[in-house]
Amino acid sequence: MSDLVEQTRQYLNETPDGLETEFLNEMISLRTGAIVMGLAKTKGYANKVDQEVNKLRRDASDLRKSSPEDALSHIADAIETMGKLFYLQRKMQMYSALTAAATGIGMDKSNKILQKLERKR
Repeated sequence: MSDLVEQTRQYLNETPDGLETEFLNEMISLRTGAIVMGLAKTKGYANKVDQEVNKLRRDASDLRKSSPEDALSHIADAIETMGKLFYLQRKMQMYSALTAAATGIGMDKSNKILQKLERKR
């Protein structure tokens, strides 16, 4: 057991190649930035979706209370709001997919460097 502890201590005290470490840090920074940007955009579109859903509720309420003469106008407003909702949902899903894809950027190169460092150890 003490041998395993000593091996772990030695591994943690080793300093990997500077270029490889710099590359890994850059990849992590790029990935993190892409993920944060994607999450921020997704959150922004989610807020817009919430606003449009509330607008659709108001349109439905107005339609329920409207006279037959005003009904067509309220129906048109509701359909327009539903169109905006579909568009915003698509944008939100697109940024969600981009965020998920950003988690895999550069993984193959990072794994190769980590394996090389493991072999050197």
